[in-house]
Amino acid sequence: MYTVVSLCILYCSDPKIIVSGSSGCLTLVELTDTGMIPANQWKAHDFEAWVAAFNYFNTNVIYSGEVDVLVARERLICISDIGTH
Repeated sequence: MYTVVSLCILYCSDPKIIVSGSSGCLTLVELTDTGMIPANQWKAHDFEAWVAAFNYFNTNVIYSGEVDVLVARERLICISDIGTH
């Protein structure tokens, strides 16, 4: 059995949360009145995604980094279109 550990969780004001995981995946979570809804998950790195952050000026841009110093930049079009990203 393989367990994924959340390595970084970051909240922004939109309301969204980005979670990086030990599997190299990033998970975007949308906050609603009824709770948290996973909006999308994608493989961003081959190794552990140690850190993830929203761009301060544009929360549709996410940066993430992994153990081998690879930095990824993801651009989110909008929450409803994320499934096609």
